[in-house]
Order: sequence, then structure tokens, then C-alpha cells
Amino acid sequence: MADKVRVPVMNPDGSTSQEIGTLMEVKDPKEPWSEYTLDDGTKIRLKQTLVQVVRLDNKKNPNGEPIYSIQSQPTMTIIPKM
Repeated sequence: MADKVRVPVMNPDGSTSQEIGTLMEVKDPKEPWSEYTLDDGTKIRLKQTLVQVVRLDNKKNPNGEPIYSIQSQPTMTIIPKM
């Protein structure tokens, strides 16, 4: 049985509530880097790493599809011009 967790959710009226959801396992993660070169030749590399994904049990979007809550960690590296 999948783990159940509570996550904070922003409601349409701006308030927040605690919703119960199912902790989802991320299979076969691929976390490619996005790379940007600045006009001084410096390169900035960015990526987001998923930490946790929860599918809300009792909420759907207007199309009836599941709503997911995610936690992610941004990672950045700077490669100075040589």
C-alpha cells in the first residue's frame, strides 16, 4: 500500500488547506541540465531535482485529472570563461 501524507495546498480563494495524498515513487528520473551562456562568456547550468511527488486523493483539476504536489531542489553551477 502506498504511503499517505498531508500536504499544504493553495485554494482558489488564496487560503491554504492540508490535503491527504499518496506519495508517488519516481521511476527512471532524468534530470538534464539547461545551459545558458552570458555575454561575458560565463556559462550557467541549471536543473531541478524532484525530492517528493504527492498525488492528491480528493482533488481534481477542472478537467477531472489528478493534481500533484511536488517538492524540488534547484541546482546551479557557474562555469567562468577561461
